[in-house]
Amino acid sequence: MLGKRPLSEWDDYVKELKAKNMDRFIELHNQAYERFRKENA
Repeated sequence: MLGKRPLSEWDDYVKELKAKNMDRFIELHNQAYERFRKENA
């Protein structure tokens, strides 16, 4: 994300994020955002 790794390592980077439950983090973040939008529309 900061440009310190070559793009050839992108797939490995994504695997690292998934191993750290990044998918769950994104899911929770999106749920919170949707709740915020509904409450503040």
